[in-house]
Amino acid sequence: MKNFYSNTCNELALPGMYTKEEKREIQSAFYTTFGRMMRPIPSESGRKVRWTNYRTGISKLFVRVKLTTDTAIFSIDLQQTDMGIRDLYWEQCQSFIRIMESTFPQPLTWQKNAEVETGIYAHRITAQIEGVNLYDKNTWPTAFAFFKENLIAFDSFWSMVSDVFKDLEK
Repeated sequence: MKNFYSNTCNELALPGMYTKEEKREIQSAFYTTFGRMMRPIPSESGRKVRWTNYRTGISKLFVRVKLTTDTAIFSIDLQQTDMGIRDLYWEQCQSFIRIMESTFPQPLTWQKNAEVETGIYAHRITAQIEGVNLYDKNTWPTAFAFFKENLIAFDSFWSMVSDVFKDLEK
């Protein structure tokens, strides 16, 4: 592994400088570290939660966190294959827009039919910050803080409204 983990490295390592295995190791180290940091934090309901793989209990409604070479992205993805059902969930989210905007620390971006990483389309609600980099360990604390506050905000929001979405799924 290149000298990525050294705190004395002054030049920013670029992703092309790493093998696929090294990239996988760096990504794994980031999410493992974040998961350990979040482990002791209970959900709003008091239950233990796997923050890096937040389970909404709703089919095809996902909470995602992703760190790239320049951006940290928190997203709520509505990936229902039936467009009518996806639109129904979208409209329900929009009916809670005031609650969401007062709960989340950053402005939210609402995108209908956004292409997600897997190549499928989803309605997506995102928050993001720039100036962070998966390959620059010095920016990890900023990304950790961003993900933490957005996941906790989502958990707070979800504890208030999840029953409405569960009723839609019936």
